[in-house]
Amino acid sequence: MRCEDQEKGSRGTGAWVVYPFLINLFLFGALLFLFPQIALFLPSYLMR
Repeated sequence: MRCEDQEKGSRGTGAWVVYPFLINLFLFGALLFLFPQIALFLPSYLMR
């Protein structure tokens, strides 16, 4: 029983560590993807 409980606990902490990392990675990738488009779009929008 104790081993299973410890395994569940470690798995929970692992998810606690992994999920925020994945979210940050996703946001970072989205920024990298959108930033060039914004950089290309803003000058043409401001020059109008």
